[in-house]
Amino acid sequence: MPSHGSVGDMRARGISLVVVIAAGLGPACTGAVAPTEWSDDDPDVEDDSDTPSDDDTPAGGRGGRGGSSGGGGAAVQPTSIGVSPFARRSARMYARTVAAAFDGLGVDVQEADLPADVALGPFRVGSAKPPTGDDVARYATVAARVGEALAGKATELLAPCNRASTGDAACVRQMLLARLPRLWRRSVRPEEADRLVTAVFTPLAKEHGFEIGLESVLARALLSPEIVYVTERGRPAAAFGEGALALDGEGLAARLSDFLTGAPPDTRLAELGVKGMLNDMATLRAEATRLLDSPAGQLRVKEFGRQWLHVDPVKFPSKSAYPEITPAVVTQMFTETDRFVDHVMRQGGAFEDLFRGTFTFATPELARLYGVAGGGPDHPRIDLGAPDDRAGIWSRALYLAHHSHFDDPRQAIHRGLY
Repeated sequence: MPSHGSVGDMRARGISLVVVIAAGLGPACTGAVAPTEWSDDDPDVEDDSDTPSDDDTPAGGRGGRGGSSGGGGAAVQPTSIGVSPFARRSARMYARTVAAAFDGLGVDVQEADLPADVALGPFRVGSAKPPTGDDVARYATVAARVGEALAGKATELLAPCNRASTGDAACVRQMLLARLPRLWRRSVRPEEADRLVTAVFTPLAKEHGFEIGLESVLARALLSPEIVYVTERGRPAAAFGEGALALDGEGLAARLSDFLTGAPPDTRLAELGVKGMLNDMATLRAEATRLLDSPAGQLRVKEFGRQWLHVDPVKFPSKSAYPEITPAVVTQMFTETDRFVDHVMRQGGAFEDLFRGTFTFATPELARLYGVAGGGPDHPRIDLGAPDDRAGIWSRALYLAHHSHFDDPRQAIHRGLY
């Protein structure tokens, strides 16, 4: 029977356990994720009698390599990409991973609640430094909050398992085996789910009740290095140097999805990875195209363009100085830029269009800013005139407004001739 006490007290005890577990995130960030760095009592890791073999070596700190062909078409040729920095996932990628793993349950992780990303040129990426105490507390707080929210929807979360007929522990185990592969971007062995149930759910559920046990096992899963860090799995590839790995099918699926969507592989891609079919070049190309055409892929392209151009977030001249730059026009500027980058990256445009294209996708208001006629509410493509006037993305309204140094006329050099 659960012990007496308020729900708040019991939840606090569960969260305390989560914080203790989360403290292990610090040492895990000091190097590559490898069997020698795993703790023997980590629920995510096999014991010494079943340590992952060379055929399932996790890597974080060495770049993965393409494997051999798994189909009848042309094989993906092994290619060295150099050393892959070992780092945490960005806040955005962490949040999207949680949303994908618990799709349909209304889980919403706010990026601002997670540890801050770091700048890599114009891009925001996960830090490669060991997490600070504040970072660990942020991860733990988010994990506990998500666990509590999901435990409040236990019936939906555990469906189709029936607790009354199957038992609490068995239903939690089934749920973990169904949800963890997407959360951790790899296949999950039954014994891994068993260890989480035995080490976390069962003792806490026995002492504090089912809901606290469920919250805590979910929070533990959300604090695993498999989701906090970018980890990759593969086989040793000595031809590329000491420590080099050839990505296995699941590793290739995870890298492809992370790069093109910023989220875990969907069901189709994960299945192709498990079957080794991504080692066929035609299949790999088809999946890359499919991901780019997906809503997540389209959003990824938009985010890439905005970060690359340093226009997210954006600053604009004052309304008094430039009354024509209304909030509506600002929104149109973003859409114009998004459409221009999307045209090049997804719609068959030429790479040189980014720098030499004399067209854009504009509304009538934007067209007037450029001194030409045309445009429409759906941002149709319009011609801007001679190449010397409006060539490339650098001459588009959003980029110029952000980088114009409008508040300091002495900085005209930053704007060139525009």
